[in-house]
Amino acid sequence: MRCICGLEEPDRGRVYFSGEDITDVPPESRGIGLLFQKPVLYPHLSVSGNLSLASSHGHEDALEEVGLQGLGERGVSRLSGGESQRLALARALLSDPRALLLDEPFSAIDADLSARLIDDVRVILKHRGCPAVLVTHNVEEAENFCDRILFMDLSSP
Repeated sequence: MRCICGLEEPDRGRVYFSGEDITDVPPESRGIGLLFQKPVLYPHLSVSGNLSLASSHGHEDALEEVGLQGLGERGVSRLSGGESQRLALARALLSDPRALLLDEPFSAIDADLSARLIDDVRVILKHRGCPAVLVTHNVEEAENFCDRILFMDLSSP
């Protein structure tokens, strides 16, 4: 994932997206959004302030899309775990990415909330036509979120 989004260079090979070689394209120009296990939010900023890091406009629509309408002025320290993850998703989607990379974003919240968030994120991404790559150790999570699953076993030499 770090090579896909441009945070690391591959040891060998090239990175292609939709037939385009993006290996040497700077990360900020790749159009790839990231959603991490723990939301990366700035505690000194409001919900809207955190969204401003992606775009200066469209905040209300972004919050409505993820079910957080009306929370723009709330401090992020007053958000639940699920709300924080939804805010991180809204920020990632606000820049209208060509693809979204998800690094275990559903694992740090309780099972019921995780199941709802999986459904909601899947619906949002399908509606937008935004492809996604989900990395998870949870097979059930992958089965509920993904159209296709690739299992990797890195324990073999």
